[in-house]
Amino acid sequence: MTIDVRIKPDGDFLPQRIKKDPADVVDVVIDYTQYFKTDTLTGVTTETQNIDVDSSSLTNNVLTLFISGGTNGVNGRIKLTASTSTVTIERTLIVQVENK
Repeated sequence: MTIDVRIKPDGDFLPQRIKKDPADVVDVVIDYTQYFKTDTLTGVTTETQNIDVDSSSLTNNVLTLFISGGTNGVNGRIKLTASTSTVTIERTLIVQVENK
């Protein structure tokens, strides 16, 4: 399952909260192109709480994360720090973990 997330021009995520089953591995595609219109991302770091990021890739200001794990009823958090040569933004994505 793929979940698409984008960073709006004001810097907020849309949607700000995603849902997954604890047993699922989900790819989350985060599109930064609206926020970084003229800059290119040089890197994105992740910090997690109650969720796992198995791997990630960054291509043309689009970040793909493969997330897994979590405990039913416990929200996970993924703090993303995205940087260009001139700007750094930090945002947190909430992962609502629920049994299907």
